[in-house]
Order: sequence, then structure tokens, then C-alpha cells
Amino acid sequence: MRAKRFLVLMFSAILLLSAFACAGGGAPVPTPTPTPTPTASPTPTPTPTPLPTPIARVKIQAGSYSWAPVAAPGKDITFSIAFDSAPVVVVNASVDAEPKIAFAINITKHNFDLAVIGDDGSVVSSAQVQWIAVPAGISKLDPGANQMIQTEYHLHHISDNVGFPSAFGTRPAIVNNAHSLSEPYIAFALNNTPTGFLTIFRDHDGSSPPEAWLQTIAVGVGEPDPDMMIQAGRRDYYGGFLDFPTLFGGGPVVVVSAAKDGVPLIASAVDQTTEGFFLSIVDDEGNPVYDAQVQWVAVGLQ
Repeated sequence: MRAKRFLVLMFSAILLLSAFACAGGGAPVPTPTPTPTPTASPTPTPTPTPLPTPIARVKIQAGSYSWAPVAAPGKDITFSIAFDSAPVVVVNASVDAEPKIAFAINITKHNFDLAVIGDDGSVVSSAQVQWIAVPAGISKLDPGANQMIQTEYHLHHISDNVGFPSAFGTRPAIVNNAHSLSEPYIAFALNNTPTGFLTIFRDHDGSSPPEAWLQTIAVGVGEPDPDMMIQAGRRDYYGGFLDFPTLFGGGPVVVVSAAKDGVPLIASAVDQTTEGFFLSIVDDEGNPVYDAQVQWVAVGLQ
């Protein structure tokens, strides 16, 4: 009897222990730490595409008339409308169809004076002058067109390689003047490329000064300005009449530069019409030249 009761008690104890274990007794099984979700890398901010530098539409002024010096404080030439700042001015001069050496001096946004000498260095007191004035820097002649005009007024050494701030699509036509502080020189832009040119200049004795101030206007091909047409060209000249690619609506102003075998010459356009012009060219001794490399810029009404 006792043995039977002992067995019942032992069986009950085993049942209680089993129930306790099933109810979570004993040391709890640790819950595994969840793997953290990786933080997404931030999307890099895209680098903004730089906007193209705007190229302003240019406003050009030009003139052609008989000139004589004006006593100070007056100025020889006054612009019809003031520029925002002093422009670049390139000028040609002639007396009785013979070209002279000329340069614009004392340029302000309102006006400028002229210095003109003959091939012998003598001061010229009256002449027929043609000039073109363009704001400094880079401009386009018409928004949306590919025609570009660039200007410079800077001190250069002889045979300097001058680079354009912005490359042209093709070789431009370039006209320039050169001078020292006291004397105009004969100048020409040599070895033109879309990216620049070589400076050459001589004095009236045929010597090459080491340095000079140059005013340069370079015009690339493209569409004409809708208000004022500008045309430009470069070619080998063998005499005769040079035709404009497009007729002007009125007589234009024409400024030219010329050289032969790398030597700058004294040149001026003469007898220009709406269709084209003749050239008068002499060397530094006043001898006529009938074949040369010429570059020209013409400004007038459509």
C-alpha cells in the first residue's frame, strides 16, 4: 500500500515538473537581435550644367566724311549715341584717293580724335576718313546668328600671337590700327586662324618698332544685323573692283588692312558703292601697290 502511494506521488511530481517546463520555467531562451536595415546612401546632388555666357548684341557706329582737326577742348569725331564705355575704333584715311596712316586717339564713350600722317611722316591736317566703332569685348551681330565680332585695344610686341577670347567658326576678317604714344603705324593681322593672329606693324620709315598699341576688330561669317548690316572679307587682291557678297541699301563705310609678303601696307577703300569698292594701296615709301592680301569690314544700311 505504501509502495503504491509512493509511486503515485512520484508520478504527480513528474507531471508537475513537466508542466512547469512547458510553461516556460527555467532560464529563458534569448530572443535574437534583429539585423538592422542598412541606411540608404544619399542620392548625390547633380552638378548643375553651367549656362553659356551670354553674348550681347552689338551696336556699331561708323562714319565717312571729310575731316579736319578740331581745336581742344573739342573732339574731331563725336558719336551720334554715346557708348556705355570707350569703344574700339579702327580708321582709314586718304587724301585725293592716296591712303594715309591713321589712328584714333583720346577715345571716350562720346568721341575721339584722329592722328594722321603721310608715308613720309608729315602731319596731315585734312583727309577723307572712314571709321568703325565697336564696343570692346565679344558680341554677336544678331541673336541666334553665328556671326560674331570681337575687339581688342591692347599693347603688343611685334610678332605677338594674339588669341581670341572665343574661337570663331572659320577664319575671320581682321582690321586694325597701331600706334605709339606719338605716331600712327602701318598695321596688319597676319596668319589669321579661328583662334588668333600674328601682329605686324611698321612705322613710316619702314622700320618695325618693338611694340605698339593695337586696336583690332575681327568679324566672323554669319547673318547680317537686322538694323545695320556688317559684311567682312579677306582675299588676295590684284586690282579692280571688290564686290560685296550682299548689296547694301546705302553707301557703306569700309575699313581695310593690307599687306604684301608679310609687310603691312598703307591702304584705304575708295569710290565705294552699295555693290563694292576700289582699293588704294601704297608702301611705306609712297609707291603704289597693285597686288596684296587685303582684309576689310564694311558697315551700312540694309
